[in-house]
Amino acid sequence: MAWIYHQYSGDLYHDDELVYRGGYSGKGSHKNNPASEGCIIVEPKARSEIIRSVDRELIVE
Repeated sequence: MAWIYHQYSGDLYHDDELVYRGGYSGKGSHKNNPASEGCIIVEPKARSEIIRSVDRELIVE
């Protein structure tokens, strides 16, 4: 199953389960703006879960 990141809310899901809330993408006026490209920022615990997962697909919505 893919990881799904909702850019407007900053929520990160895996297997339809909320893994992290409060992530963000971008900075300033670009923060959580799908029209802007940027790096998704999540806490170390969520980052570790992504790294340990065998799922490598990330969908940004």
